[in-house]
Amino acid sequence: MDVQSKSPVFTRWLNISALLATILSTVIALYLVLGINKDPREELALKGIPWSYSSFINALSEHDEVIVALFSEAGMKLRRSDFNRFIYHYLTPSIGATLLEHDSVSGEICPTDYENLFIYTELRGELFKYEYIKRLCDTSVVKNGVLETLNYENEQKSQVEKYNTLREGKIQSCLSELKSVPINEFYKEVIETYTPTQIVENTPRQYVISEIGISLLTSSKEINRNPSKFILDKINVACESHYPKKKYDQDRIVHINDALSMFSI
Repeated sequence: MDVQSKSPVFTRWLNISALLATILSTVIALYLVLGINKDPREELALKGIPWSYSSFINALSEHDEVIVALFSEAGMKLRRSDFNRFIYHYLTPSIGATLLEHDSVSGEICPTDYENLFIYTELRGELFKYEYIKRLCDTSVVKNGVLETLNYENEQKSQVEKYNTLREGKIQSCLSELKSVPINEFYKEVIETYTPTQIVENTPRQYVISEIGISLLTSSKEINRNPSKFILDKINVACESHYPKKKYDQDRIVHINDALSMFSI
């Protein structure tokens, strides 16, 4: 070994070089591990995830915040066609914030057509979703949409109530009409029109004819034992089932009013 290699200065230089090499290798390791300044598309590729809209939606559906963030950073945008699904099923506070931060969502995708306005009334009290929509969408458009939905539901409720009010009269009219038909006429109609392979029950009378035909073909003891009672029972069933009582889900209007109050603040 020469004299220079034994000098204190040379030894110090070797130590500094070794230290710098260690620091450099550490920085490179951190770069590889943490992905500092790495292209998010490259990171997705390294993870085996293709750059595609369907992969982005899949990450949203699985609430994979890391993958969603990479897509968002790389410029992927949520489409209007997926807005409702996003709000209903994919939105979490952190994912929502990430998409807003990188402009992956914008007010342009908020529904304004009548068929999709229901999204604004179906959140069932999930306050952070209301707040997210208020932040993202045009509140006046949302509020108008909620009001339209409320008007529609009030009309639906009114129609159900009107139908139920008239229902009893229609049932009584049906019963009166069918009970006035002689038993022999029912039997005659069965013989002339009933076809076992073609069951038609569009009207209460057709239902009764069909039930008589089936019972006669199967030699039912019930119809043979008491034809009048059998036919009367079928008439009652026919009229009741032809005019079933309708129900309206009152919770619909409750939720819409809740939404209206949220978007009116």
